[in-house]
Amino acid sequence: MEISEQLHIVHQTALAYWEADPEQASDNLQKIQVIKRTRGKIMGFFPVYKQHPAVFFKVYFSGAFPYEVDGLQAALALPQIDGIEVANVVKIMPEFQAILTAKRSWVDTTTPLKRFFVRSLKMDWDKLGQWLRMFHDSRIEQNQNNHFLRRKFEKTERLVSTLHGLFSADQVDKMQAVIERGRNAFETEAVDWVISHGDFGLDNIKRSKDTLEVIDFEDCRMAPRCFDLINMITRLEYTGYFPHRLKFYAHIADQLLNGYGGIPGSPEAVCNFFYLLIKLDVIESYRRRSSTSDDPLMNRLVYQTFLRRGTKTMIAWLNGDYSPPALSLNQP
Repeated sequence: MEISEQLHIVHQTALAYWEADPEQASDNLQKIQVIKRTRGKIMGFFPVYKQHPAVFFKVYFSGAFPYEVDGLQAALALPQIDGIEVANVVKIMPEFQAILTAKRSWVDTTTPLKRFFVRSLKMDWDKLGQWLRMFHDSRIEQNQNNHFLRRKFEKTERLVSTLHGLFSADQVDKMQAVIERGRNAFETEAVDWVISHGDFGLDNIKRSKDTLEVIDFEDCRMAPRCFDLINMITRLEYTGYFPHRLKFYAHIADQLLNGYGGIPGSPEAVCNFFYLLIKLDVIESYRRRSSTSDDPLMNRLVYQTFLRRGTKTMIAWLNGDYSPPALSLNQP
């Protein structure tokens, strides 16, 4: 969808929220701020209009809208944990596939340098683990989400094909073996399926003063209990590299898992499969970003560092020389 078409829907959403006609609100329509746009969604801020406060808007042009609503509503129904919040929903507008939430200002947690010095983010990993456990436990099933599994296996195979040049033929064979063992485990072993955030990581955890806010539930699906935990911990693996120490990374993983509490043992092959998937996804992202000329040189250097170390730990794991903290949740 072209940006002009997307903006037309955004304007219609704003007019419906303001309960105004186009001529009366024409000046305010021009003040709408777009901060991010993809083919599937557009987001930004509606300005103050009469009695209506400024709000953050997200308008979808894909099938993700109902998943975002489902995840938000499930999260809003949870008991509160001091210091952890989710978005304050102002209005849900299904006719426009739009969600409006209270406007907030957040501390930057996503730029490469901020990620490099993760201590400065002041994340309460224990409380985040507590919140994730409550979210998961709010909906538990035993039936497999076959759509989720198909997409994850397809993505893993695609990433192996894309990144095979970084690894030896033997290492690629080992990846294929991890994939096949994971596929077999889903067919033969019991797996605990829960409501999953789907993209639980630093990009979607914002800090405002002393409060952490969990955002973006558009990837919310029923998924294996271990998925969010492995996703979060694996994407923080760079905190075990210089200038950090492996002990610091292990501390983060321990705190998150401690907050989460006891977890039913997930099949080892399932945990290994998700680690492979997420690790490959991270490596592909670092490789792409390290060669993007639009990024500042410092950002590219940071990504190149992450790429080298991420590839090195992947090879060490495949060779049996490295035990990822992300997989410690499977230990008794």
